[in-house]
Amino acid sequence: MCRSNVVAVVSRSKPARLGLAKTAKLPSFMSRKDWLVGQGIGKDGPELMPLACLLGRPSVRRLRIVAGICVALLLLLSSCDARKNPDSGSNQPPSNAVCLDAQRGEFPGLVHGWRTLAIAVTAGQNVAEPAILEPWTSALTKARAKMAKGGCPDPPRELEPVTALTTDLNKNPGQISVDQARSLGGLLGELRKTLQVSPVEFDKRLLDLPMTCAEISSKLSATYEPRSVATPTGRDIWAVISVRNKSSRGVYVAVDGHLAASHPVKSGPGRVSWQSTSPGVYAGPLQTSQRPLLATGDERLHLRSDGRVTSLAVTLSIGFSAEQTDCPIRGRLTGGAVTAAAAGDIACDPNNPDYNNGRGVDGHCHQAVTSDLIKKMKPDAVFALGDLQYQAGSLSNFQESYDPTWGRFKNITYPVPGNHEYGSPGAEGYFTYFGSRATPQEPDCTAKCRGYYSIDLGAWHVVALNANCRELPHGDGCGRRSAQNRWLERDLKSVSKTTACTAVIMHEPRWSNSHWQAPRLNALVTTMHRNGVDLLLSGDSHSYERFAPQTPSSTVDKTRGITQIVVGTGGAHFTGLSTPAPNSLVGKSQVFGVLQLTLRDGGYKWAYKADPSTPFNDSGSRACH
Repeated sequence: MCRSNVVAVVSRSKPARLGLAKTAKLPSFMSRKDWLVGQGIGKDGPELMPLACLLGRPSVRRLRIVAGICVALLLLLSSCDARKNPDSGSNQPPSNAVCLDAQRGEFPGLVHGWRTLAIAVTAGQNVAEPAILEPWTSALTKARAKMAKGGCPDPPRELEPVTALTTDLNKNPGQISVDQARSLGGLLGELRKTLQVSPVEFDKRLLDLPMTCAEISSKLSATYEPRSVATPTGRDIWAVISVRNKSSRGVYVAVDGHLAASHPVKSGPGRVSWQSTSPGVYAGPLQTSQRPLLATGDERLHLRSDGRVTSLAVTLSIGFSAEQTDCPIRGRLTGGAVTAAAAGDIACDPNNPDYNNGRGVDGHCHQAVTSDLIKKMKPDAVFALGDLQYQAGSLSNFQESYDPTWGRFKNITYPVPGNHEYGSPGAEGYFTYFGSRATPQEPDCTAKCRGYYSIDLGAWHVVALNANCRELPHGDGCGRRSAQNRWLERDLKSVSKTTACTAVIMHEPRWSNSHWQAPRLNALVTTMHRNGVDLLLSGDSHSYERFAPQTPSSTVDKTRGITQIVVGTGGAHFTGLSTPAPNSLVGKSQVFGVLQLTLRDGGYKWAYKADPSTPFNDSGSRACH
């Protein structure tokens, strides 16, 4: 009788089921039937039989079969152990790839449900109502049901912590607290890391939800300043408050204070006051919000031409609801002129023979010299007007050529992309190098981004457009019905009451004394003109050009026309000019340099600063519309 410890199950009705019995070598004195009966098979059903007896003498093939059967038995036994403890989280394996993808897909919905709950709790709503939990529990139930339908465990291992906390919250919903809401948000933060949710799928800043006065105060900053504009009878004066909210939660800002001015027009008031009971400012999440501070009836103070502001004082407080704004914050009075430097078509390809280790040669690669001109200006801002890095704007080229020169001012640069930036697929080098400065509407985007945005700079509103119309994502573009043009219309209208002066920067010029002029941008220019844009700055033509104020149809309009200045002289190389276009006032080719702008309340000054190797100057001033 064999004594092997390795066994197998043999069926009475099908003794050769495993494919072993027919091949086993039996002793010469025993038939197969006698041997099976002797083992008890054929009487009471299957039994454990010594496997070595079935196999006879070992062989490589038979040993492999034995090993395979052993592995199968071990897996069978382990699955049985797992079923014995179905509620044990420690025995539940991590979710597979399909279930992880499903959880990633449901993650934004979970965060939305939690934010709705947390905002309700901290906005002073009645937390004794069980319905306050509904947005969160509904989102969690929906996510679990969708994953269970796809064959995932319910709940998946990754959702067990939030599921357990939700169960506790539902036991006593009347006692939900800010701390419990904060704990739930913390678990979602850990879940995001576990699921490795990408920035494209979810903006992690949405988990930054201030819940107390101290927390929101640290995320807000506010400034206020007087504004003025010339009128046929004198000057109009008003004030503007600007609130920068770095959190993902909107808040309400109440304003107390006054504005006083000298020499009001006959029978007009010389002072206006604001009280916190007046409509306040809603500071939207992750943005800067502005509001004009006006007299009753949304009126400005009307002054004679010699009228001036004599006093402006503002006190601010914030809250999570319009009815409760009792958290004081400090506002800062600003004003005065802002200096900006502007040019495009800047840095040579480091592989260009004329690069000359960054020193350049006559007529080529003067990016270091023009950057030194900026350094002498000590500007508050730099407008980089496209084609910033040749020949193709790869990240490595940006780092080697642009960064040591104009990159010294990266933290104050407001860039727009040119066609050479798209020499890198999706302008990946450009968007990666500048980060959120190049695409603040999509701060985590590094390729194929929209690339248009707006900022407030002193008393001015500045809009940056992407003139690479065919490169914009999702069929955007520059036409009348394009997403970019619709956004431009909304943006300019939103600041019409707070800003007297507006500039637009974009790479391609609408007008030029060269073949680089782009009439296809007329829809954008029409929107600019309709909304009172004062100044348009462009590059692309590697020359300096200044045009009279004009309409989109190239008719001089000294009252509401757009003044365009082309500054494609940042250092790359020269291109020529042809026959002067209508309304051209100044045109200079074969020059390197930078335009210095002084943006003040109600107007601006310009002065061209030339590379010493290409002397030239142009300067002047103009009032805003």
